[in-house]
Amino acid sequence: MGKMTWYTPETLEEVLPLLEQEGVYPHGGGTFLLMGGMKKIRGLIDLDRIPLHRFKALKSFIEIGASLTYAEVAENIRKMDPDHVLVKALSKAASTPLRNRITIGGTVSVFPAWSDLMGPLVVLDSEVVTVGPKGGTYPVVRYAKEPAIRKKSLVTAVKFRRYPWEAFYHREVRTRFDYPAFTVTILSKRSGNKIEDIRIVVSGCSGKFARLETVEEFLRGKPATGLDPEEIAAHADVRFPAKKGLDPGYLTHCFRVALRRGLEGIRGE
Repeated sequence: MGKMTWYTPETLEEVLPLLEQEGVYPHGGGTFLLMGGMKKIRGLIDLDRIPLHRFKALKSFIEIGASLTYAEVAENIRKMDPDHVLVKALSKAASTPLRNRITIGGTVSVFPAWSDLMGPLVVLDSEVVTVGPKGGTYPVVRYAKEPAIRKKSLVTAVKFRRYPWEAFYHREVRTRFDYPAFTVTILSKRSGNKIEDIRIVVSGCSGKFARLETVEEFLRGKPATGLDPEEIAAHADVRFPAKKGLDPGYLTHCFRVALRRGLEGIRGE
């Protein structure tokens, strides 16, 4: 590895020209840089002095600064809603030292298929706020699928509406602190016994993530107590690549078990 330069900007305006330089990358928690190797890195932009640590919670929405760690986000949201889907997901992600290092902005900028953040942000219909050549505010699904809008940009925040819905989160792992082979995230809203609305997202599948819109449409308006979770899970068309020595057929089976358990929770079991 050759000489590497550290940049210490104090404003976003100072960051923008640095993003244009080849081989210069933002540095927050640093976990993804270590995983990807350091040979191509000519410079790092230290984000510690940039005001990206804000957590903003209003009556209708929440905004999370990109430099907040998993642990900080889980702690802040837990004070308002201990059962929030992000509390369920981020409090289980990785190991304690990593939860204190991994930042929201770093994860969103890369969005690996094994991320514990992807499913919850998609199910929450989140928006990603960025600066750079194509800076702006983008729906998280578009941001994840279009590399062109991510190139040489910096994530400054993610935001989403506050949904007082029931949340289910499952991460399929071999050990507690392992990367999940896949995750299942469900948000549901009931009116009496009727399922008024529901959202289901799987991450770690082929295509990185999938929203089960067909299953959602089938469930809306249905009585919760009349569900047959096993039948519904068997017809959820989600495909998985082989990973970590796990066969796609086995992962499909595990996914259907997890989905069935999530639907059983909606039914009150």
